[in-house]
Amino acid sequence: MTLRRRITLSVVAVTLLPLLALVAVEYGVEQQHVLAAAGAGHASLAADTLDRLDRFLFERYRNATSWARLEVMGDVAVDDLDRRIVQTLVGLRAEYGVYSGLYCLDAAGKVVADSVVTAVGRWEAESPWFQAIRKGAPTYQEANLKADGGVPEVLFAVPIPAPGGGAPLGVLVARIDPAAVAVFLDGVNLRLAKLGHPVRVAIQAGEEVEPALEKGGLAARVDRLTGEIVGEARSRGYRDFPGFGWVLTLREARASALAPMQRTGLLLQLVGGGTVVVALLLAALLARGLARPLEEITRAAAAIETSGQLGVILPVERPDEIGYLAATFNRMVHRLAEAQATLVRQERLTAIGRVAAEVAHDLATPATTIANLARRLHRNSTEESREAHQLALILDSATYVQGLVRRLLDFAHSESPTTAPVNVGEVVRQAVVQAGGEVDLRVAGVLPAIFGDANALTRMLVNLIRNGREAAGEAGEVAVIAGVTGGAIEITVTDDGPGMDPEVRAHLFEPFITTKGREGTGLGLAIAYRIARDHGGTLQLSESRPGRTTFGIRIPLAPAGPRAAG
Repeated sequence: MTLRRRITLSVVAVTLLPLLALVAVEYGVEQQHVLAAAGAGHASLAADTLDRLDRFLFERYRNATSWARLEVMGDVAVDDLDRRIVQTLVGLRAEYGVYSGLYCLDAAGKVVADSVVTAVGRWEAESPWFQAIRKGAPTYQEANLKADGGVPEVLFAVPIPAPGGGAPLGVLVARIDPAAVAVFLDGVNLRLAKLGHPVRVAIQAGEEVEPALEKGGLAARVDRLTGEIVGEARSRGYRDFPGFGWVLTLREARASALAPMQRTGLLLQLVGGGTVVVALLLAALLARGLARPLEEITRAAAAIETSGQLGVILPVERPDEIGYLAATFNRMVHRLAEAQATLVRQERLTAIGRVAAEVAHDLATPATTIANLARRLHRNSTEESREAHQLALILDSATYVQGLVRRLLDFAHSESPTTAPVNVGEVVRQAVVQAGGEVDLRVAGVLPAIFGDANALTRMLVNLIRNGREAAGEAGEVAVIAGVTGGAIEITVTDDGPGMDPEVRAHLFEPFITTKGREGTGLGLAIAYRIARDHGGTLQLSESRPGRTTFGIRIPLAPAGPRAAG
């Protein structure tokens, strides 16, 4: 067997055989799910049908009970007045249309009134319902189930009470038309047939079903003998009507239950066959490509060298031309990666050096001079005087500027921030004061303390507030909202300025990116971003559109405090 054929068969075996096996297993599992769902659906439908049938029989049971107490029923004990009862029974049967027979027995068991006039005069003194009522039973109910599970014949018998109490005057018998019961069973067949699931419906006595179902119970199973999907439910009665304990069984052929999946199975076969053909073609192309002259591989490697892709390293496993090409590729990637890293480091150091020199020149010396003079004047001033208070403010501001210089150097040298308990609410209020101007400040309750650098956090907020004020203009508004959400401090700074251009948003937190021309250094947001990150949090542009720009700060309340910068 040639190398090309070996590669082709290996690719097909490794890629397709596990996939086809997995598809076959998944298809089998899905079949079981479909069968289980069909059985459960049939059981649920059987329970619903029995509930409706029980309610229907309950209403017939209540009808018979109430009709037996009608005043006209007292005529059952009076000779030659039974015609009134007959007319009543004929009218009730015609009105309801669900009774195959309505008739009355006198106290001796003789039919004295019947909705079918020609049936008057027969004797039913030995019938079980007459005997049961005669022995004092309040009601009698009977259902004759057919051996084939067909529609049962239902009978209700209730005593006709005497006006003054005592022994009943007779018995009212109501026979339910099997066609009225069949409506419920036919409804099940029609409903499932419309869904493409023809079933066989049968009613059985609860004691005849194995395993036995409890009252109101459901069951779904697969008949081991026929393979049919079976859903069963047992009657539970309705209100004071106990029901007959019937079990309604719905049976569907396995093939019918799986019919919706036949198209899926056929589609899987077609897709599987097509996949095999495509895989064979692709494997043949792959084998052909591996057998091509080494000059084509060398040209492909040269194209990779010029594309700038630096994350691929080829294994050097062969001492031939392919191995030499892999070694050359690896050396090329290594040299390019080193050159790129060196260039990035040099540009970063150069940029930070310029910023550090500018800050040292423009801020450090004046700040030190102001601080020293303010400190000397403060020592010579009268305590609690207005001048002492103002000099203290000047000294605090100068000290803050000195701290700012150090933070710029921290940004360049990746040092960890000073950690101490920080009153976040006080930091927010101090930042608003230092930023100056009108700010809508809202602090939700008492904010918990965090570990961090209060000066750095203040500087971050001052930068954001001043940026918002500059964007909003003199007539604009700036709002600062602080609270606790989801285990973290959340602070938002919002202005009603014109928003930011997409070009600015793309490089918003990069150093030296500014929209202020020579008035800005482009470090404000970069430093703010770095401060939030040093405290284990985040700073992001939550919203930017004309009339509303919002920056969101989120700093976790974790006890570990901020992480080291770097």
